[in-house]
Amino acid sequence: MVGLFTLDAVFRKSRISPTRLFSLVGVIGFLITRSIWLATVALFVIHLGAAGWYPIVQAQAYDRQPGRSGTVRAVIGLGAPFEVALPGVVGIVAGRFGALAGVGLLGLAPVLILLLVPRGGKTE
Repeated sequence: MVGLFTLDAVFRKSRISPTRLFSLVGVIGFLITRSIWLATVALFVIHLGAAGWYPIVQAQAYDRQPGRSGTVRAVIGLGAPFEVALPGVVGIVAGRFGALAGVGLLGLAPVLILLLVPRGGKTE
């Protein structure tokens, strides 16, 4: 919550979405650093940018389907197999191609989300 309030105060009049900016900068920083301390800072920055995504998106899903909370829960549940399989897939990639490739695979997720977000309306 502190991250959301801080980002809102800093970027209130900005045209740049703070959550997208912080997440992207954090992921890039995390992928290029070799220092444990800088990786920790990058993970903190990623968390600042991504902390509020899930509750906000979930609330928007319920808002767009009033009276159909079961349908929303079912659609959200469709992601469960991916959540279960993702650590194994990342482990296989890291075992075959190295830890950097595994982290790079994880780093693709925010980039793909940024590419898939609709451009038309307000997304946050």
